[in-house]
Order: sequence, then structure tokens, then C-alpha cells
Amino acid sequence: RKYRIDNSLITADDLSLKITGPLYRHLAPGDVKITRIALREILVNAIEHGNLNITFEEKSAALMKDSYFNLLNSRRNDPRYREKKVSIEYLLEPGRVVYCVRDQGNGFDHSRIPEADAQSPAADMPRLHGRGISIARQVFDLVRYNKPGNEVLLVKYFDDKTD
Repeated sequence: RKYRIDNSLITADDLSLKITGPLYRHLAPGDVKITRIALREILVNAIEHGNLNITFEEKSAALMKDSYFNLLNSRRNDPRYREKKVSIEYLLEPGRVVYCVRDQGNGFDHSRIPEADAQSPAADMPRLHGRGISIARQVFDLVRYNKPGNEVLLVKYFDDKTD
């Protein structure tokens, strides 16, 4: 299945619910919920950082000033960004689910995102945001970005118990 959504966080939330719902036939309820959260995080990243070109620093400052939704709405209404869409393809087949999320932004250098390091002092520091990719890496068996960094492939394997 293929979907295209606008830059609405509500739409991203609704779609993540819709396309993870069928996983209840293959995974425990807790695993489906965390898969949904991880997928939603990737969709939100595609909207915020991809299509709306909001940097980590801009989002941090807006969250600290309690003006995040003003920033989001400003970018959503900006002629440079308002027509951009996020494309989502997904395939549910015996033994796995595959999601491909693509935004229309410039991408990012995904090689600069470190693997989660539980021994790192930064791992214990609370953050207002910036954990989406880390969550996805913990939930999905494969998280692979294209070279520009505006498309990510997510794969989760499971024991298929359906006929």
C-alpha cells in the first residue's frame, strides 16, 4: 500500500495507527504499540526536519520558549514548504513488515547519528526531543537510509503464525 500525507502531525499519528493495526495478528500488543511509536517518530521526523526544514536547534529553542506549535504552523504555511508531502509505502507479508518513508526535503547526514550507547553519559541525560531514530533502531530489525537521507527503509521480522 502507498500513502501520501501532508505535513500534519495528527495525520502522521492517524496513519501510524492505521498501518500498524494489522500487526496485532503477528505480534504481541506491546510490540505493536512500540512499533507504532517508532514509525510515528520517523513520520514526524520526515515532516519536521525533512519537509519543513526545522533544524534540531530551531526545535530545541522553540520547545524551550513554548513556541513549538507556532514554529510548526509558520513552516506549514510557508510557500517554500506547504506543498511538500511525505510518502509512505508498506508491505506486510509472512514473516515481516516493511515500511518505506520518504520526504521531499534535502535529506540529512544520517552517518552523523551515533548508534545508541548505553554506556554514554549522554544516554542518561533527559532531552526534550531527538530520540526518534534511536527508538526506531531499537524497534526495527533494519533501519536504512538512502544516501541523501530523505528516505528510510524500516523492516521488522516476526514469526508468522497465520495460515
